[in-house]
Amino acid sequence: MSKNVQFILNDQEKPVFAVLPYQAYLDLIKDKDIPEELTVASSLISSDGLKIRLPYGGPGAEIDLIRLVDYCRRSATVSMSINARQQTLDKFSSNQMGSLEYLLRTQFLPKDSPYKNTMQATSEVVDALEQTGIFRRSKREFPGYYRPVLSIDYLPDQGDEFMSGRKLPLFNKIDVHHWIPVKER
Repeated sequence: MSKNVQFILNDQEKPVFAVLPYQAYLDLIKDKDIPEELTVASSLISSDGLKIRLPYGGPGAEIDLIRLVDYCRRSATVSMSINARQQTLDKFSSNQMGSLEYLLRTQFLPKDSPYKNTMQATSEVVDALEQTGIFRRSKREFPGYYRPVLSIDYLPDQGDEFMSGRKLPLFNKIDVHHWIPVKER
C-alpha cells in the first residue's frame, strides 16, 4: 500500500498530509466511531437537507431536492440510469439523455457553466442522494443499453413525505421532456 500513498510536505520537509486511495481510507476508519456528519456523502447535503452540493460543478452548484423531487413526481420517474461519464455533453447519445448525469449537467448547473462537460453524477453525489432516503441505487435494464446498468430509483412514498408541507417551485421547474430539443416537441 505504501506506494499508493503520497505525502505532502511542509517547508521543513515534514509530512503534513497523506493522500491515499479512498478504499485504503475506508479500511483505516472501518470499525472506528466516526460521526455520520463527517462522512463524504453527508458533507454534500446542506444542513437543512434541501440541497446537495455538486463538488465538480463550480461555486454554488447544487441539486435543489425540491426541484428534483417535483420533477420525479410530475414525470412519474421510477428509475433513471446514473450514466456517470467523462464525456462532453454534446457527445451524449439519445438513450443517455434520460440519465441522472444528463439531468444534473443540464438542469442543476448554470446555463453558461464551464462545468457542463464535467462528470457530476459521482459516487459521492449518488451516495448523498441515497442518504436522503428518497432515492435508492439499483441495477436495471433500459432501452438502448445491452445489459443492466447502475441506476437510481425514485421512492415515491419517501418523495411525497419529503414534499409534505413544502412549497412547490413556481419558477424554474424542470421540464419533464427536458432532453428533447424544443424544435422537436
